[in-house]
Amino acid sequence: MDGDGDGDDCDLDIDGDGISNEKETEWGTNPTAKDSDGDTIDDCTEACSKNDGSCFDGSVCNVDVPANTDKDDSIDALDSDSDNDGAADSVEAGDDDLQTLPSDSNNDGIPDYRDSRTVIDGPDDNLEDVVLSGGCACTTPVGTTNESGALVVIVGLGLLARRQRRSRS
Repeated sequence: MDGDGDGDDCDLDIDGDGISNEKETEWGTNPTAKDSDGDTIDDCTEACSKNDGSCFDGSVCNVDVPANTDKDDSIDALDSDSDNDGAADSVEAGDDDLQTLPSDSNNDGIPDYRDSRTVIDGPDDNLEDVVLSGGCACTTPVGTTNESGALVVIVGLGLLARRQRRSRS
């Protein structure tokens, strides 16, 4: 399956993701898929608690205990929203390529799928959404406008301020 020349019956890592079949079975990940939860982030990257891809040396994934960013019942490699911010890991991955590291849109060294403080732009081109504190990206208007004209909405455990973008002339 992974093209290493070993038949699957003799292969200790059928999918070639660096995690042994035995370890994947122990963790509950799929030993025949490099991306068990289908979020376009490979299992080794999600299992690694480091955010720099250093757990994979090209052949072996050096992880004993898989990461669980939001401390829920699912390890990151099986969690569709690893940081529990309301944005799916598949969206926060940045692209569909398993070979690239996940996106880090605010360049703080924490990939977006693990960073609940990621800034998310609103659907209205004339409005800007800014995450003020950690929380999910699902917004529920509370109908409050502050002195500067910003609509304040509740965002999970945090706040999101929507303000008018200033046009540059």
